[in-house]
Amino acid sequence: FENGTTGWTQYSSAGYQIITTTRPHSGSYSAYLCGYNSCTEYVQQTITVPSNGVLTYWWYMSSSEGTSTAYDYLRVRLYTTGGTLITTLRTWSNTSTRNTWSQDTISLSGYAGQTVVLRFMGTTDWLYASSFFVDDVSVK
Repeated sequence: FENGTTGWTQYSSAGYQIITTTRPHSGSYSAYLCGYNSCTEYVQQTITVPSNGVLTYWWYMSSSEGTSTAYDYLRVRLYTTGGTLITTLRTWSNTSTRNTWSQDTISLSGYAGQTVVLRFMGTTDWLYASSFFVDDVSVK
């Protein structure tokens, strides 16, 4: 996210800027998703998956929700360029690890050669918000 919004499309149900300097893992910028109630936000980028492609990224979550029931989510998804959901690669929630940066690695080899939209999407319910951060995204 060091190039700001270059290459990324962002959406916020409340009109917020998603790519910010709030809590980067490295560099100066990261994607800051939600942090308020009834949130739907995402950042996405169109990519062509290389052969034996691997998605690597870092994520961070803080929450006012409890730890036993999932209410707020960070989902990593692939869509067609036409907007149809292909798959959810990973789902994190308010029950996941809190207050520390964690790295995740996911094989995309099953989608090799395809042009897809990679989306990081945060959603929260109406009570007790969670904040999700994503940084250092790479597909190699």
